[in-house]
Amino acid sequence: MVATEDVGRIAAESLCENWDGTRIIELEGPAMYSPNEVAMYLSQALGKTINPISIPESNWLQSISGQGFSTAAITGFIEMTQGLNSGHITFNNSNIDRRQGNISLEVIINGMNI
Repeated sequence: MVATEDVGRIAAESLCENWDGTRIIELEGPAMYSPNEVAMYLSQALGKTINPISIPESNWLQSISGQGFSTAAITGFIEMTQGLNSGHITFNNSNIDRRQGNISLEVIINGMNI
């Protein structure tokens, strides 16, 4: 997870740099967050307990349908998630310029008007 403010800042910095050819810049936030940590920050901000649950893969299509996504988008999301979960999609390319944001999830959630 990376804050949109960090995305904008890093994009602006990147556009001001000198480089040739094609490059890949991977963005990430200042820390990795588990579903339980996200729920904890949301619980604190909302003043009520949020309990994350794991949805079995067999129920993914049903749980996403009706949320305003096209069938193609849902299929793509499910395939992407399967690829990430199985390790077929990975982020270990050494040719990638990795950049880290500095705005934490806690700061973002606390700054929301919820």
